[in-house]
Amino acid sequence: MKLTLPKNHKTLRIVQLTDLHLMGTDKDAITLNNIRRIAQTIKPDLFVLTGDQAMTKDSMDRYREIALAMTATNIPWTFCFGNHDAEHGVRHEDLIVAASESSTLLFDRGDAEGFGNFAIDVEGGFEPLTLYLFDTHNDRMYAIDGKPTWGYDSFLAGQLAWYEGEVRARGGDARKSLAFYHIPIPQYRRFGTAAVDNPTGSQNEPISCAPVDTGFLDAVTKGESTIAMFVGHDHYNDYTFEQGGVLFAFGRVSGQYDYGDPTFEKGFRIIDWTKDSLFTRVVLYKDL
Repeated sequence: MKLTLPKNHKTLRIVQLTDLHLMGTDKDAITLNNIRRIAQTIKPDLFVLTGDQAMTKDSMDRYREIALAMTATNIPWTFCFGNHDAEHGVRHEDLIVAASESSTLLFDRGDAEGFGNFAIDVEGGFEPLTLYLFDTHNDRMYAIDGKPTWGYDSFLAGQLAWYEGEVRARGGDARKSLAFYHIPIPQYRRFGTAAVDNPTGSQNEPISCAPVDTGFLDAVTKGESTIAMFVGHDHYNDYTFEQGGVLFAFGRVSGQYDYGDPTFEKGFRIIDWTKDSLFTRVVLYKDL
């Protein structure tokens, strides 16, 4: 899958939206209007939605609303699934059908484990870049110290094999890439320690991740292609840090659903890529 921008386009600008949590309430209109405001003021080249677009038994209708709103911006968009999107008996397949009503959607169900493991090759006047999107699933039981233990899910072996094959096919570190997924990997817990470089942003809640490392960072380190990863899931974290040449970043919660502090300002993350240069920052809706 490709996104080709004009040759005179020197910077690729991505807006990461995360945890929209449309629920069929009056707050949905605020969220969708904020997307329109971003399109008009920030003018990104691509929107990437990193999961939990909806959280309701009527999530198919919410996905149709998202499709309509995103199409109206006339800006390409893509998404990965979160752990709340397909609940109450709703199937991922049906949400894909609803989202695909948008003519500006870039999405592929993919063949790896889950729904929506795919790559987008982006080219223009900037250094070519690949975006990898992954399904981090919902939750599952783990065997830890001989006991069944509940935890959030993460990358499965088939996904890692697919990713490693895609990186090799693109020449390994010859083509840089970014990864987008919903549930953070356990390495996100290292923010603020001596092991990481230049932590920025804030951590306002514990990291909700799988209780074990299933190997994604090892695959990233081995391939030397992916230079940054962007996640959602934890609404009150928006920090970044670097470790081993890889940027770990949370998005800024973009929807109006609160499970904690209702005064926490909502917003989004901007990601700019030029020639071998990546810059990212959080923007609050109140500052648009």
